[in-house]
Amino acid sequence: MIFNFDKVNDTKLIGPSIFFIYKESDKIISTSKLIKQLRNNSIIPNSETIILKKRKDDIFSQKVRNLISHKILEKNNLAFVEKNLIKLSSYGKKIGTHIDNLQKHNNNHTTIDQIQNNKKYQDLILQAKLNINFPSYLLDKIKNFELSNRLKKVLL
Repeated sequence: MIFNFDKVNDTKLIGPSIFFIYKESDKIISTSKLIKQLRNNSIIPNSETIILKKRKDDIFSQKVRNLISHKILEKNNLAFVEKNLIKLSSYGKKIGTHIDNLQKHNNNHTTIDQIQNNKKYQDLILQAKLNINFPSYLLDKIKNFELSNRLKKVLL
């Protein structure tokens, strides 16, 4: 699978990162191996390959590292870091399975946008974020209730 990044950001890195962790035998990967997998299986804009000042890595690898160091996957219940290895959670495994199935269905031509715009993917991401084990569309039933603005931002 080749991922084509028009722009690299946390949101666009989540699906491909989960996919490559999922493809590992134990669903565990190091940050450096994840960067290598993403780089070897992605089309990355030239602007992301600029080497950072006083560093050996480029902007792209730093963004992948930030995905881990800022705990984006952990905060969304998709993976956790243990002994410098990234391990998928049960939610991450469900999403990995779904992306893998999308790949097979689309003859290995699934784009990042197709993944992000896929309703089931969105539902699985929301389930993970909210730490729930039921379809998130059931939350639509509560839209008519009086909710705080803070809770509305999380749920709706």
